[in-house]
Amino acid sequence: MPFTKIAPTQDEKIFRKQLIQGTVHDPGAAMFGGVSGHAGLFSDAFDLAAVMQMLLNGGTYNGLQYLKKETIDLFTSYNSNYSRRGLGFDKPDKDNAKKQYPYPSTFSSPQTFGHTGYTGTCAWVDPQYNLIYIFLSNRVNPSESTVLNRMNVREKIFDAIKARAYRMDIFGGLVVAFATAYGGGTIRDLLIGIQPVNWINDNIALILVFAGTAITFLLKENVNRFRRTIFFTDAAGLGLFTTAGIEVALRNGLNDIYALIMGVMTATFGGLLADIFCNSVPNLFKKGELYATACAIGGGIYLLLKETPISTNANIAVCVILIIGIRIYSKRKRLMLPEI
Repeated sequence: MPFTKIAPTQDEKIFRKQLIQGTVHDPGAAMFGGVSGHAGLFSDAFDLAAVMQMLLNGGTYNGLQYLKKETIDLFTSYNSNYSRRGLGFDKPDKDNAKKQYPYPSTFSSPQTFGHTGYTGTCAWVDPQYNLIYIFLSNRVNPSESTVLNRMNVREKIFDAIKARAYRMDIFGGLVVAFATAYGGGTIRDLLIGIQPVNWINDNIALILVFAGTAITFLLKENVNRFRRTIFFTDAAGLGLFTTAGIEVALRNGLNDIYALIMGVMTATFGGLLADIFCNSVPNLFKKGELYATACAIGGGIYLLLKETPISTNANIAVCVILIIGIRIYSKRKRLMLPEI
């Protein structure tokens, strides 16, 4: 690669005391003369994609066999009970399903393999989705920065690319939306023995689902702008669904403990069903921010306040505000339940 096309990296002040350009950034490789087994080659995204495509193809590229498929399978598989890494390749964490921040991304399959670089680069292959992801960055120019890591830029881009594999048509979106909104209440009613279930002959339910799906479809390219609004409305919805589920259970003769369980199920099991429909591990089962726990605490306070003179509307407001507060606090402080 011509020197003029090589981007400078760090203005190094300690070891080489110069702006590094055209020579390897890694100090260890530099002490080996500029090239070593882990660093020292210069290329671009196009060439990297060709190499990764060859690996994805099982060792062939443009009709030529460069490596045996068995060799690639060996080097890109898990080879240890203690480390996630393959032989020379990085791999997803084995317990990604339990992690709040899965590595290298939320949707990465166990077959994924690749490598990351100190300056913020990465190259990943996911055979399950026939996907190659190359990200070349320069987080050390002119001086080292942690913004790329703190903002999870690489992971978010990878997730966005992977999410396209889950793209649904409008019918699929409607099914998932309906499951999210009314799945928990349906399971509750079936367990209690209420027939027909709550949404049958409820035109408002259908109108809300259609309207929500239509709005999401229209705003899908700008959904990130509304992340905070979505978070608050979701938290408020948890409170409302929790109290509604508790009230339905109490009216049908359940005691307070089982009414609380039904309230939590009403609020959270719709999302569980939606995750199952999307063929992913339900977020409810993953290690992460307090979600069902927030519903349980808010619902418990709601039941306690029912024994006081406070009005029902005020009680509901307390429950909703409490759940929103727990969700905000747990997100900011990254509070989570201990792992099993």
